[in-house]
Amino acid sequence: MPPPRTSPLLMDELVEEILMRLPPDDPKSLVRAALVSKHWCRLISDAGFRRRFREFHGTAPILGFLWDHMDDALFVPVTSSSFLPHVHHHDMRPCDSRHGRVLLSNYPEYYDDLIIVIWDPIANVKLELPEPPPRRLFPETWNMAVLCDATASPCDHLDCHGGPFIVVLLGTEEKEIFSCVFSSKTGMWSEPVSTAQCNVRVSRWERSALVRNTLFFVAAKKKGILTYDLGTQHISVIQVPIWEDPVCPSFIELTTTEDGRPGFVRVENFELRLWSRADVGGRWEISKVINLKRLLPIDCSRSTMPVLLGSAEGIGVIFLNVKNEIFTIDLRSSKVTKVYEASCIGVVVPYLNFYTPGP
Repeated sequence: MPPPRTSPLLMDELVEEILMRLPPDDPKSLVRAALVSKHWCRLISDAGFRRRFREFHGTAPILGFLWDHMDDALFVPVTSSSFLPHVHHHDMRPCDSRHGRVLLSNYPEYYDDLIIVIWDPIANVKLELPEPPPRRLFPETWNMAVLCDATASPCDHLDCHGGPFIVVLLGTEEKEIFSCVFSSKTGMWSEPVSTAQCNVRVSRWERSALVRNTLFFVAAKKKGILTYDLGTQHISVIQVPIWEDPVCPSFIELTTTEDGRPGFVRVENFELRLWSRADVGGRWEISKVINLKRLLPIDCSRSTMPVLLGSAEGIGVIFLNVKNEIFTIDLRSSKVTKVYEASCIGVVVPYLNFYTPGP
């Protein structure tokens, strides 16, 4: 008696279960699977499969990063299996990246000459935003963040890079901090909202971090952290533990902890230390210490001093520069990976997203 035939529907479910487990940081693996047959291609390019693939893996992988290369924003894929090409954005610098979008700006001498561009690396589409609202005074410094516009409905940010977004701009002038928000739904900036401040300016160079409904920005000269509530537009200042050392500078990079709390990393005594903020009382505490001398090619001299370059929020990956080589360190596993080598390495902005074949 011949064995019972398996239904095509059951076979499709089994194939999908196998394909679902392909690594998201290796986009070519899905493409190779799609080339097996037309039927597999239809399965993989189906919107439902792409959605389930993102839900199964949960956190988007790092597909590449942008770094400030001689006044150009250079995009570098992190794996040889990525379809994303090396791209130069001339006379632009990387400012932020979140929810599948990249925020670029020019190098203006004055605030009124600021040019802001949103770039989708997968579609390779750029959108130049209108000029921000003018200011009465000369803004001393400013910084920006891009994120999904989830005001209308909740979003898990697994597949929203083509939807509406907002850009939050924080600036400082004299004794005030102002904020304004661009909405892709209206194509306009909101009217600036000013808040009195106590001798704290926002830094232009460190990237922001998003924790639930609050954006965090590094204050200039590392005097603290500025918080911006997306709902109330309220701005406040959080003090950070002081670190003064002539050998290890006090550069910090904002990040998030595994349980979703705000945090920052800093190199102290040739150790990478993760500071996290308690939900109750707002006290800062060291939650992770990684000995860099055991993991990186350093000899405790100034020439091999690890320099913080950037952080991939949500997944706990830190970028460091050691002798013109870029390394990533996973805060959870302490795994170190060399990802690039170049001279004059500037700010690094990681790009996280899923890259799955479409129809």
